Amino acid sequence: MTPLDPARARILDAALAEFATHGFRVASTNAIAGAAGVAKGLVFHHFRSKEDLFLAVFDAVLARMIDDLYAGAEPLPADLFERLHAWALRKLRAAQRDPLGYRFIAVALTDAPEGLRARIDARLAALRAEHWPRMLAGVDASRLRKGVTLAQAIETLTYLGDGIERNVVPRLAALPDRGASQFAAIAREAWAHFVRLRDGLYEPDFTAPRKRRAAARPSPPSPPSPRILRSRDERTSSVARAGGTKRTSSTRASSGASMRTTSMRK
Repeated sequence: MTPLDPARARILDAALAEFATHGFRVASTNAIAGAAGVAKGLVFHHFRSKEDLFLAVFDAVLARMIDDLYAGAEPLPADLFERLHAWALRKLRAAQRDPLGYRFIAVALTDAPEGLRARIDARLAALRAEHWPRMLAGVDASRLRKGVTLAQAIETLTYLGDGIERNVVPRLAALPDRGASQFAAIAREAWAHFVRLRDGLYEPDFTAPRKRRAAARPSPPSPPSPRILRSRDERTSSVARAGGTKRTSSTRASSGASMRTTSMRK
């Protein structure tokens, strides 16, 4: 590896402190040159613009943090969620060992202008594509639900992580120390979301397969067979005929009695 130019190294160190302390917009290239002990022209000799200087610091900080994440680390657990938890703890320890670098990353994710943030996001996507396969090597996917692939699980977890990042990072950045003192507590809060995803949001009764839930419901009564319907109709007809005969006889008897009564009156 080519040794870093001493002046360039001093500029990067001074820029890291300036950006981490004041943010991108307020940071002064005059202050950076002064802290590095170089002329301002030399800053722009090495870096074409303030944005390019910021990105160079970003690359240097991330490279240092990634080396720290893998240096002398114990093997990661095989279970997917346990591995994500262990990885999060590694990142927490790396941030605690490099608070200035962590504060700079918080600035990069919250204070960078739109055009610069797009370049940062592209770098993060490239780093994820490069390092996720290494981080996920040897993961046990046997506990995943049938029909869910490891790639699909990772995609869902990535969406969750991105959403947590958008919510948490601005809160950290708003704190006086960019959240360094609260990182552990907020990391536990964020991890709770992964636990809820792992264990599910529904009670077990509500997560049963649809077929099992349907089988548990009482079955509706079966419709009567055509034979039973015919027998029922025949009985109804017989009763109706019998009733009609009785009514006819009763009517005749009543009519006869009425005629006798009339004759007697005459």
